[in-house]
Amino acid sequence: MAGTWSAYPEYRLPVFTGKYDWAVGAGVVPLRQLNVIHRASRPSRPDKARRLGYKAKQGYVVYRIRVRRGGRKRPVPKGATFGKPTNMGVNQLKYQRSLRATAEERVGRKCANLRVLNSYWINQDSTYKYYE
Repeated sequence: MAGTWSAYPEYRLPVFTGKYDWAVGAGVVPLRQLNVIHRASRPSRPDKARRLGYKAKQGYVVYRIRVRRGGRKRPVPKGATFGKPTNMGVNQLKYQRSLRATAEERVGRKCANLRVLNSYWINQDSTYKYYE
């Protein structure tokens, strides 16, 4: 197919593979030192933010949030598995909503006067996932 570069806008976008090289140590450490819900001055991934509806104009704000990774443990007294049926399940339960949905809900509760437009993954480590 013959055409110009403008006919193929996906080639002009910066390539985001989904993983950064955080071995240098400049990645997660600054995020860990922030509050759990932090107002950011601008998105760290502007291409992704714009694809999801963000505009750099008054009224659009960006929040960074971290959510603890891992599954869900059933709230039983002292985490006791004894005295229960074998197949009841206490430890290896999976929460039915994604961590991203949890992050959006928490920001929506904190900023009740705003609406959550969308969110996207920015980073993760062994303990937390970070979203904007």
